[in-house]
Amino acid sequence: MARIFCEKFDHLNGITNFLITPLAFLSGTFYSINVLPEYLQNLCYLNPVFWLIDGDRFGALNFSDMNIFYGIMFTLVFIFLLFTANWILLFRGVRLKN
Repeated sequence: MARIFCEKFDHLNGITNFLITPLAFLSGTFYSINVLPEYLQNLCYLNPVFWLIDGDRFGALNFSDMNIFYGIMFTLVFIFLLFTANWILLFRGVRLKN
């Protein structure tokens, strides 16, 4: 989806640098979110990368910060939303050449 809207390769790197990397670092990759204040914990629950990292942590260490069922459900819903958005963009032909 990012590639559809980016005009140059540098713009795609900007999305990676300014969106994906901060989401990964603020997702509890290197720490448990239980050490954060409650308002930051609630903010982390909105981060889709948190749910992916938490599921990976559960798979590797059999430990997670949240209920793994919620993580699976959130991840499936997020994947479905992204798939639907991409399907609509490709079906409408947004930024496709003839």
